[in-house]
Amino acid sequence: MVAFARFATRVALGAVSLALSRALLEVAHLYGWYPERQLAQLVTGVITTEAALWAIVAVIALAIWAGLDFVFYRRNPLRRWPQQTSSIDLSVGDTQPFFATKTTDSHIRRTHNLKIENIGSTALSECNVAIIDIAPPQNVYAPPWQLRAGQRLPLNAGESLFLPFATYGEAYASGCIGDTFFGFETKGHAPLPDATKEHTVTVRASARQPI
Repeated sequence: MVAFARFATRVALGAVSLALSRALLEVAHLYGWYPERQLAQLVTGVITTEAALWAIVAVIALAIWAGLDFVFYRRNPLRRWPQQTSSIDLSVGDTQPFFATKTTDSHIRRTHNLKIENIGSTALSECNVAIIDIAPPQNVYAPPWQLRAGQRLPLNAGESLFLPFATYGEAYASGCIGDTFFGFETKGHAPLPDATKEHTVTVRASARQPI
């Protein structure tokens, strides 16, 4: 339906352009200028005055149509490439394999995983996953914070990986104290948000698409 509407619009623009070009020639005639006669004389014996008239009308109409098409559809040469859409999907969950647990004599260490999936139709290379913001602000260590397991990853079309994302230790034995914060599985220093409060974490994934 959208394609038909665009086609119909271009046909209408063509008709308008043709009418405008014919009107411009009529205005030229009113002022005593007959470009079709000059063109016919320039190429004597090749085309008739009538043919020269319609050739000029066609050229003017094409120029007007191109201008109108540019205005309506923004035909900037720098934007002729199709708009790029994301081929990477990030997701979390509360069932395995979105998390893993490891039990010791005193604590249960829970690791939450982040799923990265290539939902596109072509392979990706050098996929990188990083935390770019935490709200409320932690006011320590500037972002981004690169995931240790999320660096320069190759991902074929339809392929997915689970990356260690955040960990938290819960007390297992009586008398033990659980973590008051949770940590991120990042490279280098990263904030340690309060485990008793709610936080919003923004994650960004980027990749290269082989040409």
